[in-house]
Amino acid sequence: MKTRIAIAVSLLTILAVTLAYGQSSGHLNIPFKFMVGKKEMPAGKYEFVKQAGSSSILLLRNQDTGSAVHLPVIERLARTEPATSTTKVVFNTVDNQKFISEYWPAGTDDGYLVQVTKKSHQHEVLKAE
Repeated sequence: MKTRIAIAVSLLTILAVTLAYGQSSGHLNIPFKFMVGKKEMPAGKYEFVKQAGSSSILLLRNQDTGSAVHLPVIERLARTEPATSTTKVVFNTVDNQKFISEYWPAGTDDGYLVQVTKKSHQHEVLKAE
């Protein structure tokens, strides 16, 4: 009986922490290093987490290392095509350096603009597998 109660309390604690912290809204394997603002992020598996109670901040967490960085949302973007079941991230390449630019969670009508590149650049769209 004590074991069941301990398991139930543990599960409730995990659930409460997850809800308080935010909801995961996408996983993506990014096969190259990239920039978030002035911070360089290594290639790896990343999780996008929407901060609970906020539509203006996303958290990008490296699932391999556990390190995370905040992605301030500059603007919500309206989808011009029907929502898909695939998460997409747009990168801008400037002088052989990739900058994260947009995040489009699967199954939603909106995306997020997280960085603007003012220099001439190429877009690269990476889709979740």
